[in-house]
Amino acid sequence: LLLLLLLLLLLLIGSIGWIKLQAQPPGAPKHKNASPAPVLDSAYFMNKSNNLKTAGWVTFATGVALLIVGDLVYQNNNHPNDVFNGLNLIPGTFLMIFGGTSVIVSIGLFIGASNQKKKANSISLFLEKEDCPGLVKMGIAQHAIPAIGLSIHL
Repeated sequence: LLLLLLLLLLLLIGSIGWIKLQAQPPGAPKHKNASPAPVLDSAYFMNKSNNLKTAGWVTFATGVALLIVGDLVYQNNNHPNDVFNGLNLIPGTFLMIFGGTSVIVSIGLFIGASNQKKKANSISLFLEKEDCPGLVKMGIAQHAIPAIGLSIHL
């Protein structure tokens, strides 16, 4: 049972470490001294949103599994006539506490994913043609000039 607790704790810590590794912007250096500016475009925020959503589902599933296993361990060790009844209930109680905490943490990850998705949808870079009047030999004519547009919805 202690081995199962350690394995689940390592899984949770590993998923948090995976989130931090995945949250680095593309092209970011692995060491601390050099830090080029990240490209904050729509794809960057969507990638960050998808990573947070994946981490949220992993954390939620781990929390639900811990809650179920904790309840089973609690019910299995609950013997009212046993002298050590209080000590037998500790592993199941801790599993349920860790499971509930994981489920609550997953809610925060889902909220963060939603915020990143909103940022991704609010920024768009596009190429368009601008009509510009220009002088020609015979008078004024309309010319289409390519222009880069940036749209930020607030």
